Amino acid sequence: MSAVLPTRVASRPHLPSAVRALVVDEDAALRPAVRLLLQGLGIAQVQQVGDPVRAIRMMEVEVFDLVLCEASFRSTMDGSQVLEYVRTRRLLAPSAAFLLMSAEAMRSLVASAREWQPDGFVLKPLTASALGPRIEHALRRRAIHAPLFAAADARDPEAMLAHARRLAEEAGGASLELLRWQAQALIDLGRFGQVREVCDKALSLRTDLPWTAVALAHCERAERRSDDAIRRLRTTVRFHPAAGEAYDLLIDLLQETGQVERALAVARQALEQLSTTQRLRALGELALAHGELAQAETCYTELIRRTSSSLTRSPLDTCMLGQVFVDRGAADKALRTVGAVDGDADTPSRALAAAVQAQAHVAQGDAGASEAAARTALDLATGSEPTETVLLLVAQGAFAAGLHDEGRRVAERAVALRPRSRGPGALARRVLTDAGFEPEAFVRDVSALPAAPPVAAPGARAPDGGTTAAADVAEALAALQRARFDEALAHMARARAKLPANPMVLMAAVQVQMLRMRAKGFDAASAADVRRCLAELDRQIPGDTRVFTGMPAGD
Repeated sequence: MSAVLPTRVASRPHLPSAVRALVVDEDAALRPAVRLLLQGLGIAQVQQVGDPVRAIRMMEVEVFDLVLCEASFRSTMDGSQVLEYVRTRRLLAPSAAFLLMSAEAMRSLVASAREWQPDGFVLKPLTASALGPRIEHALRRRAIHAPLFAAADARDPEAMLAHARRLAEEAGGASLELLRWQAQALIDLGRFGQVREVCDKALSLRTDLPWTAVALAHCERAERRSDDAIRRLRTTVRFHPAAGEAYDLLIDLLQETGQVERALAVARQALEQLSTTQRLRALGELALAHGELAQAETCYTELIRRTSSSLTRSPLDTCMLGQVFVDRGAADKALRTVGAVDGDADTPSRALAAAVQAQAHVAQGDAGASEAAARTALDLATGSEPTETVLLLVAQGAFAAGLHDEGRRVAERAVALRPRSRGPGALARRVLTDAGFEPEAFVRDVSALPAAPPVAAPGARAPDGGTTAAADVAEALAALQRARFDEALAHMARARAKLPANPMVLMAAVQVQMLRMRAKGFDAASAADVRRCLAELDRQIPGDTRVFTGMPAGD
């Protein structure tokens, strides 16, 4: 039976001829038929390819507004992996749409693909009457929401919130999708009272929304009501087994409350429901953190096998497997494993490979080689933006080589990447405890950050239409709590340009620079700026008594 069925032309919507489409399907007989169908819908520029890897290479060098991709291929990558690669590398513009095609309506296939947010799922055989409206809706939605998607890609929750609210206002009514975007942005910003308001509004429109359960669990976590959040999330995954965000938060909460075995059980359950590489990595990392090394080895071995012929393969997975071997006491095997990571790998992978080598060389009794490898790992980690896990394992390599001060600084930087957590995660606790440190000493006391005045909410406007200095400070502190140090410095620069001698601004500048150096290491320019701020504050203290003695104002 043909995968494309004819439909009367009169029933077909007309799509813009300027749209550039790419059809990805290994069925050589189907591709021309889909091309004719799209041209009948008004899309004149249609390219077609049978190999998913070649399709990705085309997206890397050409601009496409629409991609129709088969969900299942006989070899190399499947459609979900293509979608993962496209989304993580941002190969498509925020206004471009990606739809998956399949001959089967398998729940597991749809659920797994949904984690990477396709713009639609189309069943074969294709008809113009079914495909046309799907494409039309996807392209219209993408075009309208493009600024919102761009802000999400840039991980800018303030911009996400502003765009979601503007779009909702322009639409003239409540949109569940836009309410969900608002809730996510508010969670990222830590405004949990407003999160509840958004959830109440959404639930007044529809009661069965798994994302509202996740958002409300975030609120309960912030209110230190972890048991309530856990109960809510357990109910959510029972009735919505494909709710990936619910699994993620539930696993975090179970770990925070010391329920390690239950956290691992939930991670395994998530993998059964959503058999994706993302879920395999999550379970592997969790198992490594809690010493379940057989489980971790199984996960990373399967990851490497599953992605071996795919562009989604990651040298980081190979390095993580090497770390598992080190922890299992197989130093020779660890060195052989990370030795397969070539010099073209990304910087975090090379940093982790060097950290594994540092630990393996210690096990083999070669202290000189261990220290050299650890310093390489530290240098690579300093010049990049690795994940919390990579930083912690780099710290572990430094500790193994006897570089305790350097390892502690990297560990502090890793813990700073957990802005909504009250303390180090499971892996951090293990690494720090093994190195002889008290993990609780690494807790980031967010409450100690200086608060902005009540009238200075982020985005507040001065009479001339610009932001006020106090609002700039509030923005800086919000960025600081998310460990976005460069963004915090940019906001502080604007505040200081407006009020260069204001004590509140100067103290906030000191806070930003000190926490930045604590996370990223000493910086001479930052230290000089701290001295200038303290010297100016000292000058403003009434009387002759100086507080910051010996603090020159200059460099």
